[in-house]
Amino acid sequence: MAYHGPAGRKDPTDQSRKLTELLQKNIPRIEDAELTFAPGMEHRLAVVMRFPHALAKDAADIPDTDPQLEGRQPLKPLGSVKNAERVAAIAEQLIDRAHDILKHEEKANFILMRVFPGDPISRPLNRHMGCAPLPIATYPCTAVLQNSSGMQAPALEGTVEDEIAFLKNNYDSYDFFSCM
Repeated sequence: MAYHGPAGRKDPTDQSRKLTELLQKNIPRIEDAELTFAPGMEHRLAVVMRFPHALAKDAADIPDTDPQLEGRQPLKPLGSVKNAERVAAIAEQLIDRAHDILKHEEKANFILMRVFPGDPISRPLNRHMGCAPLPIATYPCTAVLQNSSGMQAPALEGTVEDEIAFLKNNYDSYDFFSCM
C-alpha cells in the first residue's frame, strides 16, 4: 500500500528524504506488517506495507486521512468494510508513531495518508490488459508504486516534458498509452 505524507507542504525534497529515513529507522514494522518508506518530491513519501499472508481484495478499502482543508484535524483511518479493519488499525498506529517521531520537526510533524490501493501485485496490468506495461515516472513516489507492482520504471528525472521526450526518443507513438 502506498501513502502520501508528511504534512508541511513547503518542505523541500531533501528534508522529505531525511524525514523518510528517520521514519524507516524507527518504524520498520508494525505488528506483522513490514514497512518500507521511500521519499517523494517536496513533502510527499510512499509507504509500502507488506503482510506475511495475502489479504482480502477489499482490505485496503480505507478513505484518505487528509481532510482536504488546511487547519482541519486529519481524519482517522477507518476501514469501510470488515476486511479493511486490520489494515486501518495498522495505518492508525503508523500515523501515531510517525507523529511521535516527527512532533518536534518544524514543518513536517504529522503524516496524512492518501491512496490505499491495496496490493498492486495482485492485479498485474499485463494479465489485465494483455500487454507488458512500461511505466514512465519522473515523480519518485509514482516510481515506487510502479516498481512495487512488478513493473520496472526506467530511471527518469525532471518534468512531464522529459517523460514525453523519453517516449518520443524510445518508442513509436502507437506503442504506449498514458494514465494520469
